[in-house]
Amino acid sequence: MKVGDFVELEGLMGIVKKISIRSTILQTTEDSSVIVPNSNMISNKIVNWSYENSLLCLRVPVEVAENSNPLLVTETLLNIAYAEAGVLYEPNPKVLFVEFGDDSFKFELLVWTDRPIEREVIKSSLNFAIEYNFRQHKIDFPFNNREIYLKNPEVLLSMFNPKETAIDIRKTSSEKKQKMPIFGEEMKKLSSLSCLLREVEYFENLTDLELRQLIEVGYRKRLRSQEYLFHENDPGDAFYMILSGSVEVFVQAIDKHLNNLGTGQFFGELSLMLGIPRTASVRALEETILFAINKEGFQKVLTERPDLSEQIIKEIVKHKEELSERQQLLREMELVDAAEEEENPVEWVRKRLKNLFSV
Repeated sequence: MKVGDFVELEGLMGIVKKISIRSTILQTTEDSSVIVPNSNMISNKIVNWSYENSLLCLRVPVEVAENSNPLLVTETLLNIAYAEAGVLYEPNPKVLFVEFGDDSFKFELLVWTDRPIEREVIKSSLNFAIEYNFRQHKIDFPFNNREIYLKNPEVLLSMFNPKETAIDIRKTSSEKKQKMPIFGEEMKKLSSLSCLLREVEYFENLTDLELRQLIEVGYRKRLRSQEYLFHENDPGDAFYMILSGSVEVFVQAIDKHLNNLGTGQFFGELSLMLGIPRTASVRALEETILFAINKEGFQKVLTERPDLSEQIIKEIVKHKEELSERQQLLREMELVDAAEEEENPVEWVRKRLKNLFSV
């Protein structure tokens, strides 16, 4: 333990401000100073959150009603995490589906911060945002309801209103059930990232479970205006989708503008899937936020869902002209051997995916 570490001792959390011969001074999260005898430090268990690095992981438990859509819950929680100023983009936030409750689904939002002293303030801010966004997206929290069934309800009802019958009770109950929220097209309208991913031809036939995995392995990347994302000939190690802002695609070597891309558009998928170097440079035209899936994340999805690779192969080989251009580029860079050149496009793409991602 050293000065500056964020530690926890018997329920007391704070930053080590001074270590002397007899005692240690901690600055707590309430901004007060506590003098702890070193004998206590030696005889009790100390949790040093800063031992390996200065980042602190915060766990926020979230419980939702059992009619909730896990995909919508996951995306909403991740959007909340990335919008919180005290949460870091890297390590990227994660959502865990912890367990099934009696009448609920239990999730846990994991985020990292470099502001350990503000941990409670950040968690409070996240909770406020979760409540607000869940209300906006019609994601219900569980209710501890208890239903009482009466064998002869008409007898009890007649004491208050003789005109009411058991048939009326069943009718009322049925009407209430019909008013339950349905997450179908409504969910698609609200879940922006999942909608955008479904617009990508390689992912349009994914199930909600597969789509959720893509969202989980992805991360956000923020670019300042005129900041480069990558240059031509850089490794093609990630796929990008623009969540907000815009970028310019151009060939830097000959100063040729190719295209401007805005919100909802994607790029870099073939470079990632086929292991091809970038053929152009990309820089932000304004403050831009990207959703990215890198090689490690994509490999994780393909390893867990081997059938997905065949769906991707079918879509890639539809673009014969572009595929031919990419093969020619690899020949010029001497990254394709003679055996690969003789293969038909389907087998060539299948082999590239297998070698790159071990699927």
